[in-house]
Amino acid sequence: MSIGRNVDPAEVIADNRYVRIVTKDGTSVTGKLLNQDAVSVQLMNPKEELKTYLRANLREFTILDKGLMPSVQGKLTDQQVADIVSYLSALKGS
Repeated sequence: MSIGRNVDPAEVIADNRYVRIVTKDGTSVTGKLLNQDAVSVQLMNPKEELKTYLRANLREFTILDKGLMPSVQGKLTDQQVADIVSYLSALKGS
């Protein structure tokens, strides 16, 4: 059985990319990129708080191309992945 989807979390679509910023005082923050322009960057931090950072106050701004979750690709069979998806779908209830 082939599930027909890529299960490698390292491949993240652009809408779900995370960023890492480092402020001028050395504070490092990783979060989901929500918006950016020439002046600021908005992200959702791990505590699900919307934060805005002025670019003038940043030492570093990096869009993370890889997912934050470690890959299990090649460690699970297609059937095991299908079983996990089936189990998680059943948790939704009616």
